[in-house]
Amino acid sequence: MTSTDGILPKPSTAIEVIFLGTGTSSSLPHIECLTAGPDDQPCRTCLSTLTPEGKKNVRRNTSAVLRIDGKDGKKRTVVIDVGKNFQAAALEWFPKYGLRRIDAVLITHAHADAMNGLDDLRAWTLRSVIQPHIDVYVSQATFTEVQRSFPYMVAKEFASGGGDVPEFKWRIIDDKVPFHFEDSGIEITPFAVHHGRIFSVAPPPGFVPTPDATLPSTPTTTSGASSPARLQSPGHSVEPLPKIHPYICFGFKIQNSVIYLSDVSHIPDDSWALLEGPTDNGNGDSIPQQPYPVFILDCLRLHPHTSHLGIKDAANIARRLGARRTYLTGFGHEVSHEEYVTIGEVIGGKRVQDMDALTATEKRGINLLDEGKPIWIRPAHDGLKLSVSSAGMLDGGTLELFGLYRVYAGTPLIISPLRHRPPSALSQSKPGSLAMRVFSQSFLYDDPWSIVSLAFFLRYPNPYASHVLSCDVISREFTSNGSLLTTRLILKRGALPRWAPRGIVSRAESWVIEESEVDPEGKVVRCRTRNLDHVKVMQVHETQVFKQTLDGYSIIRFLAWKAEQLTCAPIFRKTLQTTEASIVSGFGWGLTRRIESHGLARFKANMQRSREGVSLILDLIRQARLHPMTMGASYLSPTYPRRHASTAESLGNAGSDASHPDDENELSRQGSMGSRSESHAWYRPSEN
Repeated sequence: MTSTDGILPKPSTAIEVIFLGTGTSSSLPHIECLTAGPDDQPCRTCLSTLTPEGKKNVRRNTSAVLRIDGKDGKKRTVVIDVGKNFQAAALEWFPKYGLRRIDAVLITHAHADAMNGLDDLRAWTLRSVIQPHIDVYVSQATFTEVQRSFPYMVAKEFASGGGDVPEFKWRIIDDKVPFHFEDSGIEITPFAVHHGRIFSVAPPPGFVPTPDATLPSTPTTTSGASSPARLQSPGHSVEPLPKIHPYICFGFKIQNSVIYLSDVSHIPDDSWALLEGPTDNGNGDSIPQQPYPVFILDCLRLHPHTSHLGIKDAANIARRLGARRTYLTGFGHEVSHEEYVTIGEVIGGKRVQDMDALTATEKRGINLLDEGKPIWIRPAHDGLKLSVSSAGMLDGGTLELFGLYRVYAGTPLIISPLRHRPPSALSQSKPGSLAMRVFSQSFLYDDPWSIVSLAFFLRYPNPYASHVLSCDVISREFTSNGSLLTTRLILKRGALPRWAPRGIVSRAESWVIEESEVDPEGKVVRCRTRNLDHVKVMQVHETQVFKQTLDGYSIIRFLAWKAEQLTCAPIFRKTLQTTEASIVSGFGWGLTRRIESHGLARFKANMQRSREGVSLILDLIRQARLHPMTMGASYLSPTYPRRHASTAESLGNAGSDASHPDDENELSRQGSMGSRSESHAWYRPSEN
């Protein structure tokens, strides 16, 4: 570990955390909720998963991926728990985050939602298609349960059929004994917690040890020379009389940066001693434990459960540990993501101005809380990505740090805390008196370029952008190479934050100019926007690019086409959107940082709404509700006849009939969003 001023130990390596699942064993949505009759009480959380707005309520079994830099500079991919729907989670999130090889699997305990996906790992190791084997780290108790439940995974002589089974190297780890992945330098410390209770440690009925159980075909190793007493579990030891025992589950301390505790009902004192005890500052000296950057903690529902935490106990544990950011996981369907966000804000010290505006669930959750010091706590959701570095932790703009920000796959990473000279429009100010926030993000659509580009130009009006007042075309022309150039003037409505001084701006509206270029040959759309009003308070420059890209399937088809093994060119199935923006304020040192932080936060929030607006139009196009406007479909499939008019013309005509502002450039946003109806009655072409 390295330290700052000899006091604060910081993570020696960068760590990324990707949540593959944040739900309980039953997952969300529940089948009984989706098939309920008209007389049944509707489940708002499960039903919301059928809409784009409720995608954060889709919750698979708790699982996470860690991406950790080893001392050799190579990233290691570590998966924590592979439950019943691990394969579905991997199919969704591995391609989106560029994941492939798995260097290690950690199993917290021997329940189905933590280990029943082990067999699916054959997709990685069968005939060494990705890798020859996977190292699996488990307690002795969990290994015994795997051996009893899936004997063919530890001894190939029990495999039937063709013997297509996953290849594992089993590695036994012990409570509070740190271990490393080979020579990577990555240190992980397991620690035991209670996950409910069991009423006997006698072997279950019909338990027959597998032959050569202590010498499985796949070797096992221990993590260290000195091993404490083995953890107890059904099938591991026998007590003379039935007793109530805590069921033991592992949590993990990763690089003194991340605490992962997905299944817990009680943390024993000796595990608290590990979490709160002194740490090494890198010079061999013991110093008090500093706040962990990230704490991932179990919370099944509002009220406590026999084997899981409720919101009250989760909040109290989070306060005691005092991590900078606490993310809850392992949810049931009683509370929605947004309701957990509201409750988390109250735990963080936010005062509720209007109790009547809260849902009944939010009120119950808030009433259950104990008084205590404010602490940052939020719900995680499937697909959420966190990044931890020695500079701090960043997640969706929630960490108040000053510097240069870049975002990859939706996750902001701090690159360096430096200042930038202002753009030429503000160059009259003194050097050093201005600072800039830089934002960059990439997003991959599963639809072809022509359709995504069309949806981008047609995305307004939509219920996610009621602040757009008008959009007027100033000029449109074709270049000599066939590209379409369009300039538009957009009027937006905004509101100042409460802390802004009166008179900082003269009016609530702001004009934004947009310049776009559609290149049908290169299959690229470039769009640049900047605000024309309030530039001394804050100026936002944004560039968005949409370009076609190849997925793995199309690459294979492309190579085959080049080799003249296919008669037609491959279908380009995906579209890559990249967004870059700079936010700069020249108002003065007293408010510069606050204005820029506010602008960056609003920009990020509106990025999500903007993408939801595009997704909504894409849904309409797929449902053929906008079929007359998708005439440039020759890029979609060889089965569509090619039009005489160019794609640029199609996009240009569509753009002239619909508003196309960028809602990311406003100082702030005001007004409620329109509701989405089944008939999409809100959608109508603009009169401008």
